[in-house]
Amino acid sequence: MVALQERVNKLEAGKTSLLDLNGTSEKISLGGLGGGMLLAGAIALIGWRNKRKQS
Repeated sequence: MVALQERVNKLEAGKTSLLDLNGTSEKISLGGLGGGMLLAGAIALIGWRNKRKQS
């Protein structure tokens, strides 16, 4: 039973989540992803507004 409990604890410790940011590398990668999404949204909005003006 003890060995089984140790295996379960090991498996649960290996779980990671986007909301559980332990290290700086996770924070940097999530920040880069957010920045990329913001940039893509801004470019799409600018393109949509320019297309609308031309019509």
